[in-house]
Amino acid sequence: MTKTNLNAKKTKSSGETELLSCSQPSEVPEAPDKIRWLHGMPVIPLGMRPEDFFDLAPKAMDTTASDFNRMIERMIEADRAEFEAEAAALGNIGKIQAIVGNEGVSGRRAQKIISREEVRLRYKMMQFIKDSLRPICSWKAPVLNCSFTPIGDHVTISQTENDDKPSAKVGPIVHDRNTWVCPLCSLNIAVGRAKDIREIVWHAKKMDYECYHMTITMSHHEWDRLDEMLQDMKGALTDFWGQRVVKKWFKSCFVHRVSAMEITKGFDEYSNGWHPHLHILLIGNKNTPYDVLEKDYTDEWIKALKKHGRDAKEGIALQIKPCDDIENYLTKLPCEIALNNVTKHGHGEHMTFFQMVVKAVQSNSSMIQAEIAEYVREYYKATKGLHQLQMSRGIYAFFGVEKQSDKELADQSTEKVIEELLVVDAKEWRSRMDHSAIGEVWLMARRGERESLKDFFEERGIYTYWDNEEDYKRWRNKFYGG
Repeated sequence: MTKTNLNAKKTKSSGETELLSCSQPSEVPEAPDKIRWLHGMPVIPLGMRPEDFFDLAPKAMDTTASDFNRMIERMIEADRAEFEAEAAALGNIGKIQAIVGNEGVSGRRAQKIISREEVRLRYKMMQFIKDSLRPICSWKAPVLNCSFTPIGDHVTISQTENDDKPSAKVGPIVHDRNTWVCPLCSLNIAVGRAKDIREIVWHAKKMDYECYHMTITMSHHEWDRLDEMLQDMKGALTDFWGQRVVKKWFKSCFVHRVSAMEITKGFDEYSNGWHPHLHILLIGNKNTPYDVLEKDYTDEWIKALKKHGRDAKEGIALQIKPCDDIENYLTKLPCEIALNNVTKHGHGEHMTFFQMVVKAVQSNSSMIQAEIAEYVREYYKATKGLHQLQMSRGIYAFFGVEKQSDKELADQSTEKVIEELLVVDAKEWRSRMDHSAIGEVWLMARRGERESLKDFFEERGIYTYWDNEEDYKRWRNKFYGG
């Protein structure tokens, strides 16, 4: 088909087909023994999280409440059996309850889909970060165009699937792949890397290796600049790994490592400002004397810091502990390593970068927003060019894990396209869209709501769109192909 008829009768559905209202609609008759439906969509039972229901909602109109509950129970039992099988294969069946809860859907299934509120929040965060960085960045900087500016003359909106969970893709558009400051790219990349680390840990256990979690930090003060601290820590870390004692220990005990930098900021009167520290996953031999190793590594780390004019307190500067339970192996540790900058919360009055941005977005105080905007600029300049997550060379090949590039993860190019919903003209996209609107488009695309998308675009004055890329190409060739 050609371009959509501008005078076509609209079918209002964007607000009516919302899944997430927990209230019982007055226009639907009472039916306590049935799953409630509103305009062709199931209504969430009271007490159930929206994202859980969206993942598990039955498609059949005649599903009874008891059948629905039994379906959830079967899914929980399937997840529980899968985890128990993994635990038995690893020789450890402890703390299964930490992974599969007694109530509701399991932890693995509950995290299959990002809630609508989080999607909207991340796009608002992206807008605040860009507004904060405009005074110090060129308008061509990737960070200012990320997740918004089209690459080419059209934008395709698709419903996709990622590891059997519903998702959506808007592209081709610019992705800066900045794991430090982009709340959208960092999430996609970190989730992919957490999956990689989980597979690496799984294969390491099957190969009879042990995993150890090492944390490294240094002393700091409120007046310390973040860029200077990171450069000093980077230099000290290079010296540390080059020390003879450190190299000897590593060669005799370990085969690979994964390092992740985490940065928090203190906001209470007793805090010491920025707090950078490292989480390092060490993979090596069982029965490694980690207490002796910790003492030797601590001495060498403090020596390395002093070469760069820094110091650290013994007992805090470096800590090593074995990951001795299934929870650490399969869930907690990968998230700690890969997702610390994306989802982790600081302790007490310490906040991660994205926590600060959320505070600014949700605050009505211009003073708080201005203060955090300054921190955003300092954080961006300090982390520019640094790696947030680093794997030792050859680790993927050693454990037989397939590696995906940051570009593939950020662009969602590995996701399975279920359906192309709409193709929008790039010029109208640039002039009529903003990050808040893109967030709504993403959510509607995840639910496959083509008509709702059309209504949404026309309400914003966007009338140049096609149902798929084939229609767009035919139109393009007709008028420009010759």
